[in-house]
Amino acid sequence: MNYLMMNYLAHAYLSFDEGDILLGNFIADTVKNKASGYSEKIRQGIRLHHLIDNYTDDNLHFKKSISRLDLKYTPYGGVIVDIFYDHFLAANWQRYHPLPLRNFVAKVYKIVLSKYHFLPLQMKLMFPHMMLTNWLLNYRDANNLRFYFRGCLTGQKTLM
Repeated sequence: MNYLMMNYLAHAYLSFDEGDILLGNFIADTVKNKASGYSEKIRQGIRLHHLIDNYTDDNLHFKKSISRLDLKYTPYGGVIVDIFYDHFLAANWQRYHPLPLRNFVAKVYKIVLSKYHFLPLQMKLMFPHMMLTNWLLNYRDANNLRFYFRGCLTGQKTLM
């Protein structure tokens, strides 16, 4: 199974502690243009996700980060940089959020789990693995990044 890799932690952080906005932000890459069946708040989260992605994709610092990667990784450049950004956010979490990372992550998992029935199939398959391996918390440890990269670069599921 191919798990969708992206900067889930950053998107959760930028959801303003709003449950349905967080859910929309979380599922945006798997719903694409099929958001019409969701509540307005979830659709706001989906739109927010795309606004964040558009901003970062056009950002000169983001482009420079991608340009530093070996050419063989260019097709995955945005994903790789997103994962690094989640690592830096997690590793420096106390600078950005008053809630400890462990508590924030537990809150995110609880929100998504409580709305599991709204998840698209791909997310329903991925989310239990994400929770069991605690992706969001484990982003903080640079030693774990190789597992994420192995998954995104080979199309394999990540192992923690």
